[in-house]
Amino acid sequence: MKKISFWILVLMISSLYCRMPNLHAQEEEAEIESFFSYLKSGDREGVLSLLTEPLLSERRELLEDNPEYSGFLKETYRSASIKIKNTEEIGQDKRAVNVDIYFSDQEPPLETKFILKRENGSWKISEEIQDS
Repeated sequence: MKKISFWILVLMISSLYCRMPNLHAQEEEAEIESFFSYLKSGDREGVLSLLTEPLLSERRELLEDNPEYSGFLKETYRSASIKIKNTEEIGQDKRAVNVDIYFSDQEPPLETKFILKRENGSWKISEEIQDS
């Protein structure tokens, strides 16, 4: 009986271990979904809260000092949608999330890769790379 209990415990632990990468992927994907939600609502502060260097420096002036940018974001992303294709580990605290952004039914999606870094326990977007 002890052997059976031991093997059940081993099976349960290995099952949990196999699912852990998916839990991490969900965290990063949730950050991308939040980022997209902030874009759709024109929430410049929300967008800024999810950025880190070097993307933060690139977008800070546009997002902080440009109140009209909220309207631009709302208009641009109003009917847009995203599809998260996959998440890949590219370092201990670094992930790449591949996303398709659909602006309309007629256009092909904009293929974008977001590079996320873990900072102080949270994932932040450090780069946005668009495929040409």
